[in-house]
Amino acid sequence: MEKKIKIGLLAMMAVLLTIPLVQLKFHFLKPAKKLDGSFKKNEKPTFSYESWFDGSFQASFEASFNQHFGFRNNLVRVHNQLNYSLFNKANTKGVIIGKDNFLFEKLYIDSYTGTNYIGQTTIDNNVEKIRRIYQHLKKHQTELLIIIAPGKGFFYPEYIPTHLKEPIYDSTNYKSYIEALAKTNIPIIDFNALFITMRDTSSMVIYPKTGIHWSQGILPYVADSILKKSAQILNKELNTVIVDKMNILADTADKQDADIERSMNLIYKIGKPQMNYPIWQFEQNPRNTKPKMIAIGDSFWWQLFNSKISKKVFNKATFWYYYNSIFPQSFKKRLAVEQIDALYELEQTDLVIITTTEANLFKFPFGFEDVLYPKPIHDSAFKARVESLSNYIKTNETWYNNIKASAEIKNITVDSALKIEASYTIREEIKKEIREEIKY
Repeated sequence: MEKKIKIGLLAMMAVLLTIPLVQLKFHFLKPAKKLDGSFKKNEKPTFSYESWFDGSFQASFEASFNQHFGFRNNLVRVHNQLNYSLFNKANTKGVIIGKDNFLFEKLYIDSYTGTNYIGQTTIDNNVEKIRRIYQHLKKHQTELLIIIAPGKGFFYPEYIPTHLKEPIYDSTNYKSYIEALAKTNIPIIDFNALFITMRDTSSMVIYPKTGIHWSQGILPYVADSILKKSAQILNKELNTVIVDKMNILADTADKQDADIERSMNLIYKIGKPQMNYPIWQFEQNPRNTKPKMIAIGDSFWWQLFNSKISKKVFNKATFWYYYNSIFPQSFKKRLAVEQIDALYELEQTDLVIITTTEANLFKFPFGFEDVLYPKPIHDSAFKARVESLSNYIKTNETWYNNIKASAEIKNITVDSALKIEASYTIREEIKKEIREEIKY
């Protein structure tokens, strides 16, 4: 009898192990819902003797199999649900489960406590660079607006786990940046402070329990504030926000308002307050004024971008995501800021809006601070000046002989040494020109 039980258990185990393989091959059951999040797709490798003997085929096959075996998505969700329900753990990088199941990204907690504080000196230097850019752009009739989006750590500090809540430094990036920017004339909208004042009086959920961005319900009011401020600094009439219906209640949160929860890939949804989703649109102004605009920033601008603010309010505005990829162009083929003459494009627009959540201030303003100093690879005007100077140096016997001697010492070609010398000289000239222009 005992032997039969062992054989039966062994057979049952064999069947259980075989079922995922059969599902992988024949898909006899409907595939499970896809997992949310960003994953590197591992395709099945092509066999070759070379890849077999160097071990790369086996490694690639294992990675592919682990990503595609039958019922994988179901099993991943079961595993994640057990970790969440039994151990209060999220199997998503950087996600922290707070009190009452409020979800945070650790980045927002670190920003609130000052753990990622970059120091007053760095912040002052960045603000000074932004001030110079602001003054430079104004001479080209381009205005600048900085938007500080809210941070969940500042908005819901009482739900941060106790062991992560204690401040590390006396200051935070947010506090230091606000103080430094206040000493300039640069227009700014501080939604972080505004949201905190609204928290106890608003009838809407303005920061979702299981999401990391401002709620979709508060978005029309965010857009309205931005457009009113933009109209003021541009001294132009812009399209406005019209809310058609108020308090359209939803029992479940919009996908955007549960973005952290979705990334956890659970079986059951986390309980949350009823959400408010007003129906709204942009109303055209009588003069149909649509200024040029470039938005630079982090993921908080995506919700505004998706509201079609770039087309409805501005003249086909672009979004320079983290001062890197340019949208909407990058939806078809990636276009990066480094591929264009960024300073020229900024000078040709009417308004530059830089958006960052307070949690991203440790890397703000994402490279924009160096826009006044052109990159030799992509700036055609810079390259023209370098070529002109290189030709001149060849006619200057003393200078050219010094470069030849330097090339021999460094064991590089004379042409390389000439380019290095010319590039350095032009960069220093440009810095001097900018300093004189903005008189800092």
